[in-house]
Amino acid sequence: QQLIDIFGREEELQEIIEASLYGLGACQYNVGDYASSIETFKTYIERFPRARYVDEAYFRMASAHQMQDEYDAAVENYRTLLTQIPSSSFAEDAAFQIGLTLMASDKPDEAVTAFEQFVGAFPDSDMVPQALVYMARSYFDSGDYLKALETLERVDPESQSMEHIVYANFLAMEIGDAAFEDTEYKIALRAFRRVRTNESLIRLQRKEIEKTTIALTLMRKAEVPPSELREHFRRERRVLTSLLTLQQSLAKLEESPDYDAGLFHRIGRCFYSTDRFWEARTAYTRALSAATDSKLQEAAHFDLILSLNRLRRFEELIAEADVYLETLGEDPALIENGRVPAVAFMRAESFINMERFEEAATEMASLIETYPEHVRMTRIKFYYALSIAMQERFDEAISLFRQWLEEYPGNIMAAEVAYWLPISMFYNGQYEEAIPLFDAYVEEHPLTVYAPEAAYRSALCKYAMENYEPAAAELEAWLQKYPDHIFQWEARVTLGDALSAIGELERAEAAYRSVTAEGGPMHYLAISQLNKIYKALADEPAYRRMAQMHIEYIKENPDSPNMIESAHHAGWALKQIGRLDEARKLYWNTLERFGNKREWDGFGTLLRDVRSMYGNLPEGSLDSDMNDLISKARRENRRTLVARLHKARMEWEGIDPLAQAEDLMTRFRTEELDAELLAFLGDTYTRNGEAEKGLALLEQLIREFPRSRYMDVAYARKAEALLAEGDATNALAAAEFAISVAMEPSLMMEATFTKGQALEALGRYQDAIEDYHQVLANRASPRILKPRAMIQAAICHEALGEYDKAIPYYQRIYVLYQAFTDQVVEAYLRSARAFLHIRDREAAANTYREMLQSESLADRPELEEARRKLAELEGTSS
Repeated sequence: QQLIDIFGREEELQEIIEASLYGLGACQYNVGDYASSIETFKTYIERFPRARYVDEAYFRMASAHQMQDEYDAAVENYRTLLTQIPSSSFAEDAAFQIGLTLMASDKPDEAVTAFEQFVGAFPDSDMVPQALVYMARSYFDSGDYLKALETLERVDPESQSMEHIVYANFLAMEIGDAAFEDTEYKIALRAFRRVRTNESLIRLQRKEIEKTTIALTLMRKAEVPPSELREHFRRERRVLTSLLTLQQSLAKLEESPDYDAGLFHRIGRCFYSTDRFWEARTAYTRALSAATDSKLQEAAHFDLILSLNRLRRFEELIAEADVYLETLGEDPALIENGRVPAVAFMRAESFINMERFEEAATEMASLIETYPEHVRMTRIKFYYALSIAMQERFDEAISLFRQWLEEYPGNIMAAEVAYWLPISMFYNGQYEEAIPLFDAYVEEHPLTVYAPEAAYRSALCKYAMENYEPAAAELEAWLQKYPDHIFQWEARVTLGDALSAIGELERAEAAYRSVTAEGGPMHYLAISQLNKIYKALADEPAYRRMAQMHIEYIKENPDSPNMIESAHHAGWALKQIGRLDEARKLYWNTLERFGNKREWDGFGTLLRDVRSMYGNLPEGSLDSDMNDLISKARRENRRTLVARLHKARMEWEGIDPLAQAEDLMTRFRTEELDAELLAFLGDTYTRNGEAEKGLALLEQLIREFPRSRYMDVAYARKAEALLAEGDATNALAAAEFAISVAMEPSLMMEATFTKGQALEALGRYQDAIEDYHQVLANRASPRILKPRAMIQAAICHEALGEYDKAIPYYQRIYVLYQAFTDQVVEAYLRSARAFLHIRDREAAANTYREMLQSESLADRPELEEARRKLAELEGTSS
C-alpha cells in the first residue's frame, strides 16, 4: 500500500504499481476485507484497463460484492467480465456464479435463465450437473415443482457431482412433499424415486471426501510453473469448495437418523394415494423397520395397517394391529386423536370380512364398551348386530337392528340396517313380518343396491308362506324389471316352482326353460325341476321333450359330472315312450365313454336301471352286453369301470352285501374305486361289526371325494363311530354335516338320530328330544329307529326329572312295536322304574305283570328280573 501511495504516479514504475495493485486487492480479498478489495480492484481496472489480470479483478470484485450480500453489484461485475473478456478462464465460473447470486437475491426466475445460459454456453463443464441442480431449486422456489423435477431428471446420474448429490436428494424430497400436498401423487412419486437412501449417500460421501482430500493435498504439494499459477489456483479453489460442500453434506446426513424412514414413509403415502396398496405396504414396512423416532414409527405402523386393510390381508392386519395396540393402545394422545380407536376398529372389522362372526361379535362388543364415543359407532353397532345374525341368532339380531334404527333414524347407514332387519326375519322364518319391511324398503330406497333383492325377498316370503299365486306374479314382475340381476336365475327357478304349485305347468316349463347355461348351477337345477313337470304331464310329448332336453345337455356339457344323471333321465324318458333300443344304447355308450371317470357319481343308478330295458330282447342279452363291456374295459385296463360293472353284476345276482364287499376288496385296490363303491364298502363293514375297516374306507372317501353325493353316508357312519368312542362333540359335528348334505331322506333321519344321541351325551336333553321327535314324525325314518327314538326321548325326559312325560313313550313302544323285542323289553323295564320314581307302585307292578304275560317275550332272560322286581313289590319271593 505504501509503495502505491508514494510511487503510484511514477511513470517508470507503472509496471510495478500494476502488480502491486493486483497483489494488494488479492491480499485484501483473501483476508476478508472485501470492501477495500473492491476499491483496490476498481483502481486497478481504471488505471490499467488492459492489464493481464483484469478478468480476475472483475471476478474478485464480483465475488467480494457477493460475499457482502451486494448481489446486484456482484451480478453486474460478473456480466461485465463475460461481456468484455468472454474468453477469460474465469468466464465459466462467472457465468455459474451469476446463477448462484441471483438465487441468493431471491430472484429464482432470473436464476433459472442464468443457469440455462450457463449450460448452453459451457455444455462440457464439470459444473453442468450442479447448474442443473441449482436450476431445479430455482424452479422450485418460483413455485413450479414440475419443472424443478424435470430439470433434476436432466442430470445424468453417472455425471452428477458427488458434492451436490445430497443437495439434489433433499430438493427431490421437497419437490415430492409439495406435489403430495397438491395431490399430484404421481409427480410426488417420481420425485421420491430420485432420492437415495441415507446409508448409500453416507457411504458415497465418505468415499468422495477421501478422494477429494487426497486430490487437494496433491495439488498443494505440486510445483507449478509461474505461467500456470492462476489456473492452478482456480482449480484448487474449486476442489476446496467441493471438499467443504461434501463435508457439510455428510454432517447434514449424519444428523438425519430417520432420513430413510421418512423417505419410505413418503413413498408409501404416494403409493397408497394412487391405490397401489401392495407397494405402499412394502414401503411402510421398510419405514417402520428403519424409523427410530416414535412419532414416525407410529405413523408408518398406522399407515401399514391401513394398507393391509385395503389389500384385504386381514390375518396380517390383525397381527400388526395387535402389536400396535399392545405398544400404543394406552397412549392418551393417540386415543384422543382417534388413531388407536381406528386401529381397533379395523382389527374388529377384519373378523367380519373373514366371516369369522363369532369372534367379530366379541370384538364389536368390546369396541362398544371400550370406546363409547367412537366415531364409527354406528357401523360398529351394525356390525355387532350383523355378526349375531350371521351366527343364526336371529332373535337377538332382530332386536339389535331395531334398537339401531331407533337410536340412529336419520343416519346414512339407516338404509343398510333397514335391509338387514327383514333379512334376519326372513331367515328366522318370520315371513309375514318381513314382507311389509321389504316392501317399505323398496319404496323408500328404490335406488340402492339392495332394493332389487328386497323386492325379490318379499316374493320369496310369499312363496315360503305357500302364497304361490302372488309370489308368481311378483316374481314375473321382478324379472321384467331386473332381467340381468345376479339373482335372475334363482328367481326363474323359483317362479317355475310357484307356477308348478298352482298347476300352471306350461308357464312353469317356460320359466324353467328360460334358465340358460349362463345360470351356472341353476341351469341344471332348472333341468331337474323340468323332470318333475314332464313326469307330472305323463304324456308322450312331455317324455319326448324330457329326453331331448337331456340329450342336448349331454351334447353341450360332455365334461359335466351332471351328464351321467342327465343320461339316466334321458334313458328313462325314452323308455316311457317305448324307445328301448335308443335308451339301452345311450346307457351303454355313457358307461363305455365315461365309466372310468373315478371322480364322477351316478353310474350305480345307470346300471340298476339298464336291467329294466331288456324285456323286448332274448334271454341272456343283458349278460352278453355286460360281459362284452367288462372284457373291453379289462383289455384297456380301465379298472374303475371294471369295478363298477362287477359290483352291478354281483348285485343283480343277489349276492349278500358283505360277500360283495369282500369280493371287491380282494379284486381291486381302493385307489381304483369310486365314491359310491367306497361308501358301499364303508357302510357295509360298519353295519357288520367291522367299524375300523369301514371307517378307514369312509375317511378315504371324505379325503378324495369331498364333493361327492355320498359324503352323507361317510359322515353319518363317522358320527356313529365317534359316538361309540365317546367323542360326543365331534360326533355332533359329523352328524350335522351329514344332515346338511344328505341325499336320501332315510339316511338324513339316521344322522338326525345320531345327532340326538350326541346332544344327549352332552347333556343337552331338550335339544335331543327335538331331534328324536323329528325321527318319529318323518315317514322316511327306518322303522327300527322309531322305537329307539322313543326310548331315547324318554331317557332324556327322565334326565330332566320328567318321569310322567317319559312313561307314555315307553308304553307306545310295547303297544306299537312288538316286533322289536329288544326295545320292547327295555321299554317295560324302564317304564316300571319310572312309575316307581313317581311313587305309583301299583302301575309298576302291573307293568311287570304285563311283561311276564307277553308271548313274544317268553324266551327273554330279562323276564327273571321282572319276576324278581314284581315279587319285591308284592312282598313275596318267587
